[in-house]
Amino acid sequence: MNWDEIRALFDKARDCLCCPKGVQYWSIDYENGFYYLAVALREARQMTSKDHLTYARILSLYAQRRFPVMREFETFTKYFLPAYEEYQLALKEPGEKPTEKEMECFNRSFEDWKFRYDHEADYGEKYRDYLANIEGANLMDEHDISFYDAHFIAFELDDKRSAAVLKLSYDGDYLITVLFTGVYGSELYCEAGAEYVGEFLCYRDDRFPSHSRLHFSIGFLEVTCSKIEIASVEDIKGGFE
Repeated sequence: MNWDEIRALFDKARDCLCCPKGVQYWSIDYENGFYYLAVALREARQMTSKDHLTYARILSLYAQRRFPVMREFETFTKYFLPAYEEYQLALKEPGEKPTEKEMECFNRSFEDWKFRYDHEADYGEKYRDYLANIEGANLMDEHDISFYDAHFIAFELDDKRSAAVLKLSYDGDYLITVLFTGVYGSELYCEAGAEYVGEFLCYRDDRFPSHSRLHFSIGFLEVTCSKIEIASVEDIKGGFE
């Protein structure tokens, strides 16, 4: 995929998620919008040579539209901060520049999220808080491994789409199996074997006090369910392809 194709995906995502100019009758299309945006982000990240302005816009839109399901540290460090850096590069290099209004809107959001990030608790505490929502997380501690930098192997929903299994490989030495029960919804943005985990969060959704809902995210995979369990951590040294 080239940058023209990535820009086309971004334009489709923006038309679905943000009302285009001159359109009188419009309704937001989350399903297609997030799909186009996730694919554009994945492809942009993999490009060796960056179109800084396009990449900045993709990161910014992703942060703006996905923030209800992301915590402050993830929204800021994974999306707003890289978007800020890409905007600065776009301003310095030849080619199309962001408009003054675009930069005003982005900078306002960036400063807001920077404030939130600066006033958050210690990152290590957050990681432990996330693991506290997952049964059997001690199995990962026993092997001194984490979700971060694990390699995505497979994600499967059962026939009723009420339970799911996630498999991750860590350094090719361990196979982590995660079980999800009471699944309310899930979104997967990549194919098996395509991604390493660079993002992780797991928190209880307080919007549903009458029944427990957990939100689990590793960036390219998001699951909302009632229970999450580390079923096993298998030693696969030399025995897993």
